[in-house]
Amino acid sequence: MRINAFLILFSFGFISLHFLFFSFLSFIGGFYLFKFFSDRTDLSEYILIAIIFLIPNILFWTSGLHKEALIMFSLGILLYSFNQYIIYKCNISLVVAILFFLFLINVRMYMALIILPALIGYYFNEKTKVKAIIPYFISFGLLLLLIIFYDVVVPNEYRLALKISSFQSSFINTTGNTSFKVEYVGNSWVGILSAFPEHILNGFVYPLYNQCKLTWCRLASLDSIILCILMVLSLFKIKYKYILNNNMALFCLSIGFGLMTIIGIVVNNAGAIVRYRSIAILFIFVGLS
Repeated sequence: MRINAFLILFSFGFISLHFLFFSFLSFIGGFYLFKFFSDRTDLSEYILIAIIFLIPNILFWTSGLHKEALIMFSLGILLYSFNQYIIYKCNISLVVAILFFLFLINVRMYMALIILPALIGYYFNEKTKVKAIIPYFISFGLLLLLIIFYDVVVPNEYRLALKISSFQSSFINTTGNTSFKVEYVGNSWVGILSAFPEHILNGFVYPLYNQCKLTWCRLASLDSIILCILMVLSLFKIKYKYILNNNMALFCLSIGFGLMTIIGIVVNNAGAIVRYRSIAILFIFVGLS
């Protein structure tokens, strides 16, 4: 990672200092996420602290030398700054939000692609009186249409569908202890969209307990079981009319399920899924709480 190469100039090879630096950045991001959610939701501060800082999956993967720490850092400042711009019309906040959005693009492109239409939907809901679901439906729909149009007009080697299938192929061709079989989507949006139900389910259910041979894998499978149980229970608890008119719930759920969809399509390794979905779980839990 390029940041580690830069930090080594100051740490003189002491990797423990890198861990501390990444954990510090992650804590800053978590703090600003807490401020953002506490300002924009009615959730108890204790619930927010538990979701952001105490869920084992989120805590583990955002605290080490992983990109998830940088994602937590950039997301926290990005969302807080964007919200400050909406409330106070502060141009400095908008500049900060744009800078951290660009940083997020550099860290993990697909996450920025999910965040962008969610931010657009969030902004228009704050400025208009339409039903909350409509701006999200339009922004995500337009994004999908623009991506498909882009793939139609550009040469094959630059198509996003090809990049998605290439990422999936790299995972399929890499054998791991927790790899599982998935349907190859191919270099077409028909294949990608037709496999949507199976792949989004993969993001939630793996790793399966009966397929785990290692202790850490069994612990991770318990995380999946708890996640699935909470999802099922929420189906009975949720007031759907309330969610369809709740800007923050739609904002969080669109990000969470959007990330789960991309992870499920590309990744066929349960260990990697557990890592990549850590940020998605945070938004899903806030959205359903």
